[in-house]
Amino acid sequence: MEKLKLLSVTGGVPKYLEEINIKESAEENIKKMCFDKGGILVKEFEKIFNDIFNKQAKTYKKIVKTLSKQNCSVSEIAKLTGRPRNGDISEYLHDLEVSGFIKRDYVYNFKGKQSRLSKYRIKDNYLRFYLKYIDPVKAKIEQELFQYTGIENLPGWNSIIALQFENLVINT
Repeated sequence: MEKLKLLSVTGGVPKYLEEINIKESAEENIKKMCFDKGGILVKEFEKIFNDIFNKQAKTYKKIVKTLSKQNCSVSEIAKLTGRPRNGDISEYLHDLEVSGFIKRDYVYNFKGKQSRLSKYRIKDNYLRFYLKYIDPVKAKIEQELFQYTGIENLPGWNSIIALQFENLVINT
């Protein structure tokens, strides 16, 4: 269970795994990396998105924040982000998919053939964890006001751990 917790938060990214102190519990490592001021996973999201997407980072962030709440079709993403339903939104989604942050899942018909219908979802475990649990309390973390009481006490954790485990299996 300790390994599952750590992989659910880090997504198995070697850089993040190197930060784990094996003499401490998963809970203590998660607290230090995610919920302590200056923790590597507190600031990593902004750094990654700004480095990869430069001037368009704000738009990409808006898309992944939308997907952190629910899986969506292209039309739904356009509507929820206030973007026009044109080639730009498809290009943004393509970039996020190629970068490994999201995944496009197609619907299949009864004959087993792939239809044109699809939905996008968050693929990256760190990204989902960040958007669900770190980002909403980031200001408190930076001010050292956030009280971490354990991963199991995070709202909706039992549901999220299932999605995180599914991603680990699919991405292996």
